[in-house]
Amino acid sequence: MPSRSSDAAAPHPSLGATLVVLLHYVVALYIVLGAVLVRAGWVPWWLHVPAAAWGVIVHATAVGCPLTRLEHRLRGTHTAPPEERLGFVDRHLLCGRKTSRRQNVMIAAGILAVNLVLYLSMRG
Repeated sequence: MPSRSSDAAAPHPSLGATLVVLLHYVVALYIVLGAVLVRAGWVPWWLHVPAAAWGVIVHATAVGCPLTRLEHRLRGTHTAPPEERLGFVDRHLLCGRKTSRRQNVMIAAGILAVNLVLYLSMRG
């Protein structure tokens, strides 16, 4: 039987998954709108551009996001078949609807377009 202290020290899987989801929302917002922070002078461009590129790569290719993998592990859904596991966008932004490959490419194009518009508007 495990000791009481080891039970108390183990985080609740739902709490951990919830914290990962909150972090994922922050990262997603930063990927899409971080150029606004760059424009305001709060963040250097060289910190935001790689994050935005990562967002484009994750959606344009089959590369998975480590935050999504961590959320699945904390929820205990990492052993489910891949077609049953939803990504962050599918689960939390699209209310459980699975996005197609084409839709993911469109999301990547949207991320790229928003950031290009924001960065190009800074040149003027």
